[in-house]
Amino acid sequence: MFEYPEDPRNPVLYHTENCAATAPLTHCGYAAEAAIELDPANAQHHLQSAHATGRYSQLLAPMKSMREGHPKKVRALIERALELDPSHFGAHLSLASCMRKRSAAEG
Repeated sequence: MFEYPEDPRNPVLYHTENCAATAPLTHCGYAAEAAIELDPANAQHHLQSAHATGRYSQLLAPMKSMREGHPKKVRALIERALELDPSHFGAHLSLASCMRKRSAAEG
């Protein structure tokens, strides 16, 4: 399992919410997956994992990202966050953004 540096706050939440600015994207993905393992009923952990996966997939060539299934994984994580917390504003916003990007890519 991923090891976290000492932090007086909740280390899982701290590292998943701040990973884009403080760590490589692979670290973000590991932290987000570990957060889900520790608390699978937390919608925010699923949403942060979707964000980390989406950011990572933006670094890849579009076809490679599609072949590796990143868009489907992002959408599944967002939908899981909404199943856990149907009123989660951030998850609704992320799903709308995901759908907009998909429709733009399809033409």
